[in-house]
Amino acid sequence: RDKRGIALDGQLKRNETTLASTTLLLDPEQRDAFGIVVSYSAKVKLYLGALNGELVAELPFILMHPKDGRAKLIHADSQADVEMFRQDTVHHQESVEVY
Repeated sequence: RDKRGIALDGQLKRNETTLASTTLLLDPEQRDAFGIVVSYSAKVKLYLGALNGELVAELPFILMHPKDGRAKLIHADSQADVEMFRQDTVHHQESVEVY
């Protein structure tokens, strides 16, 4: 049975309260887990102008909290990906010829 609401980690009246991490399932069809299965999605609306109307989509995403001490490692990895993306973009732009 599906119920919509908010799942929290921690106690409601404390400052350390955060949104619960997403439940990772090996098989998305097998939702027989005991307890609460947590998943998140963001609803996005794109307005296409007065004549075309709008486009609505729900985009699922995974919300995870790093363990203490691993936050620096995760941040360093994500920065490396950004730098690699920048290098690929610069090299790609140099090889484009304009007529």
